[in-house]
Parts: sequence; structure tokens; C-alpha cells
Amino acid sequence: MAFVRDQPLDSLHISTVTLAEIRFGIERLGESEQRTALHHWLDARIRPMFEGRTLAITEDVMLRWRLLFEEGRKARHTFTQPDLIIAATAIQHDLTVVTRDVNDYRRAQVAVMNPWLATHTP
Repeated sequence: MAFVRDQPLDSLHISTVTLAEIRFGIERLGESEQRTALHHWLDARIRPMFEGRTLAITEDVMLRWRLLFEEGRKARHTFTQPDLIIAATAIQHDLTVVTRDVNDYRRAQVAVMNPWLATHTP
């Protein structure tokens, strides 16, 4: 992806939730050459690329997640939980989420950017 290539590598981070979501998507493929290739891509390219810059789910992140969840509940909005934990992680670390699916992040008032559209919402 051009966006990733254009960034200083040390400025990029990934959430453990994002890694789990990628793995979940790969596992859903069932036994196939594509699944094997994607496992290799994840283990040989993505994990090493983010070594030392993988953001864990901490108590502070989970507290932030719970507060965001409660705000959504009061507004009668149901967030997707992986996205909401990623949002809490980004807020906790003062980072921008880079994703194609910006709706829940905007609703949670998280800085978000769609690299396919090159839009950024602080």
C-alpha cells in the first residue's frame, strides 16, 4: 500500500486487535493456498515490520474502551467491539487510526484517516 511505503516506518504502529482481526480473516478462508500465503505474509512481513511497535491492550486502554462503549450506549449506538478497542488504543496513545472503514472511529471522535481516499479527520 502506497500510504505505508510513504511513512517513516517508526511512525507506524499496529494494535494486537488488528493482528487478531487479520488472523481471523485468514482463518475464515479455510484450507487453501491463499490462506497459506496470507499466513506467511502475516508472519514474514507484517509482524517483523511492526516489531517493537505493536500496541497491547492494557488496563488503561480497556478503561477508555469501556467509557467509549458507555457513550455509545447512551447515544443508542452499537459499536463493533474490535473497532472500539482499536479506537481506545489510538486515543490512549494519541494516534490516528488508518482504515478504510472510518464510520465508527468518527463516531467515537477518534482521529482517523482513509488512505484510499486520503481523508483525515482529527
